Amino acid sequence: MYALNNDLLIQDIREGKVQAFEWVFREFYPVLCVEARGYISEKELIEELVGDVLCWLWLHRKEIDIQISLRAYLIKATHNACLRCLRQKTPEIIELNDSHQISTLYGFGESPLEYIISKELSDQINQAVEELPPQYKQVFIYSRYNELTYQQIAEKMNISVNAVKLYMKKALARLRSKL
Repeated sequence: MYALNNDLLIQDIREGKVQAFEWVFREFYPVLCVEARGYISEKELIEELVGDVLCWLWLHRKEIDIQISLRAYLIKATHNACLRCLRQKTPEIIELNDSHQISTLYGFGESPLEYIISKELSDQINQAVEELPPQYKQVFIYSRYNELTYQQIAEKMNISVNAVKLYMKKALARLRSKL
């Protein structure tokens, strides 16, 4: 019934028709889980994220403005939910063998060539960060990877906020010249 009529499906969901939402759940839940699996390996977390995306759709059904197919919309929403989840777990992802690395994911709409190029760039950035003086490197990692504010970094490193700003400025200048 809905397989060929995206507009009717979206309209029925906006109107709160439960059978339309049930159809969406049965039809897209497996697809969205596969999409999430490309980013996250824990089955329970995948199921939770996909469930949250579908729940969000239902709760905000009257407000959303879907200009593309519902399938594409939900895949993009799942992609974004996975990235938000990964950002929250960043320290666990990027701390590998006591060296900080940028985690590059094979992303939505990214070709294999783009992935390889971004991976090479990521490796160059990691190498350049590793070559920074210790305090510059630590400030850069806290700021860019751990997303700490300058104030938080200053407290953590027991230095002034101005010192953090200076180290960050010098770290960025060195990275620019290297890259």
